[in-house]
Amino acid sequence: MFHVPGCLFGLALYFLPTLIACGRGVHSRFGIAMLNLFTGWTFFGWIAALIWAIAAPPPYVAYAHPPYPPYPPTYR
Repeated sequence: MFHVPGCLFGLALYFLPTLIACGRGVHSRFGIAMLNLFTGWTFFGWIAALIWAIAAPPPYVAYAHPPYPPYPPTYR
């Protein structure tokens, strides 16, 4: 019989490097996904994709600070 949860777990485990790369939002997630898809079955390709997904730096996001509120009036 076809075991759906087991197959879904296996598929998620196979694409774990791709899921990590997408979750971290790295710029090279397409390359990681292609490496995982085409060479992941060799285990060495899967390890390479996993290392690439973990070691790739996440995108740098510059956050703009909101303007500070005006100072309260001074009564002197």
